[in-house]
Parts: sequence; structure tokens; C-alpha cells
Amino acid sequence: MLLFVASALPLEAKTLLLVFLLSDLMRRLKHVGSMTGNMQLHSSGLCRYQGKDYDVSRIFLFSRHLIVLDLKRHQCRLRLPLAADAFSHDTFRHISRVCLVLKS
Repeated sequence: MLLFVASALPLEAKTLLLVFLLSDLMRRLKHVGSMTGNMQLHSSGLCRYQGKDYDVSRIFLFSRHLIVLDLKRHQCRLRLPLAADAFSHDTFRHISRVCLVLKS
């Protein structure tokens, strides 16, 4: 739908829209790139990430290539993306199995 709306806009507005979308993409990629560290995920719903204990409140996204966990610690909420290419095949498969247990 955005493409149909954007096609009726003048060139300056299209350029401004493109700059806005690219800057938002760069901001999000920088945020995801900064999320590195040690993680332990237990089938009890406890996730230890960067030395802090979080509760897995839900599994936001679950696919073969990406798992996104919603974590909660007191009033702090964190959305943790786990990409398959960041782990060994066996490790990501184990994380997937733990997430399946958490979903049920």
C-alpha cells in the first residue's frame, strides 16, 4: 500500500521518505548488532543473558532461521533476536527445541 501512496507523491517527498526509511533501518541494524554476549536458555523459562536473569514472557517469532524472545526482568523488557547463522547448527537446534517446550 505504501508503494501506491508513494507513487502519487512528488520526487522530493519520495526522497525524504526513502531517507527516513533508510535511517530507521540503520538504527535498527545498529541496535541488533550491539546485542552480543553469553546466553543460557533453560526449559523452565529462565534466560541468563549478559549476566542477568530474565523470564521468557513469550516467543515473539519462531522460524528455521530466526527466533525472537520477549524477555522480562522486573520492569525491564528486552526483545532478544537469535539468528541461526550466529550459532552452530546443533546449538540452534537445541535452542529451537527448548523454545518448542516453552511454547507448549
